[in-house]
Amino acid sequence: MVTDQQHEEVTSYLHTQAAKLSVEQVLEKRAQEVEALLRSVAGLSDDEARWAPEGEWDTVTILQHVFDSQPDYRQRIARLATGLELREAPIAAPVATVQALSAGIRQQLQRSQALIRSVADRPTDRVEDSERFGDLNWREWALFERVHVKDHLLQVQALKAQLDTPGR
Repeated sequence: MVTDQQHEEVTSYLHTQAAKLSVEQVLEKRAQEVEALLRSVAGLSDDEARWAPEGEWDTVTILQHVFDSQPDYRQRIARLATGLELREAPIAAPVATVQALSAGIRQQLQRSQALIRSVADRPTDRVEDSERFGDLNWREWALFERVHVKDHLLQVQALKAQLDTPGR
């Protein structure tokens, strides 16, 4: 659950950093967050990655969600930057293993990074409501994806810490 203060901090971050950072800096931050997530799961067995406390997502579910959300972010970015719907062949859904999902997430990242580079000079006057953080332009959506991945990285780290707890 996001507190009011966290909500304000994220909203401020998205607006100020999207205006301040170059597209290459945005791309670097996005890639760093994805790689941090993938490094955090690299040593997990598939059995470990399928464990979670009752009512929480396990690591495989988190990775699947990150994989599945990427086309939606690309669609928003393309629509806001160009006014057009993005037409792309989907990346085949990977088998629900840490290794396959990690590879799929890297493929999704490559596509997203290429799209963002291709719209780098586009204006940021169109916005779309993010429900939680208000109206965002395409650059802010590109950074929002970083925040989204970071949130799931923190979830994975918490799950891994619980895996190391005796008597879990």
